[in-house]
Amino acid sequence: MDDIHKIERLAAASWPAYFQKSIGQWLLRANFGVTKRANSVWTSADMPEGDFHLEAELFYQSLGLPVCFHISNASPKGLDDALADSRYEKVDECFQMTALGTVSVIDGYGGLSNIVVAEEHRGKGAGTKVIRVLTEWAKNNGAERMFLQVMKENLAAVSLYEKIGFSPISKHHYRIKS
Repeated sequence: MDDIHKIERLAAASWPAYFQKSIGQWLLRANFGVTKRANSVWTSADMPEGDFHLEAELFYQSLGLPVCFHISNASPKGLDDALADSRYEKVDECFQMTALGTVSVIDGYGGLSNIVVAEEHRGKGAGTKVIRVLTEWAKNNGAERMFLQVMKENLAAVSLYEKIGFSPISKHHYRIKS
């Protein structure tokens, strides 16, 4: 398994949804509408058999949630275009920031998430400190390597992560039916 597929699998496992249902190797994930990650179809595996559109639409409709597909470099080739052709619009996730972060350790990888710094504290070392503390904890708890996922439009975060030594290996976005 290449790093991109492994990291996508680890990221999904480190942020599990309350409700999960398999479609082949894909996961329909629902978490009461809180975050797109936990309320989207994880598609970082081979295409499932049958009508995945219909199965996903019925699953999310039954929970009163919009159908949302997590698209990454590990998703099947052509999936993103097929969803666009089916009127799923490309969207990104945004959130209000405070100074905090989380980390999980799975299979020797430490996964950083929710690294946020209040605007008035940016550029003062708060983000670097949070990441260092979380990385130290992860390494003390079995992490040999670290990963994170960040919105490419979040230039301040991307710059911080690159200064610390992270570099992009993949990208992802979401598609929601319009």
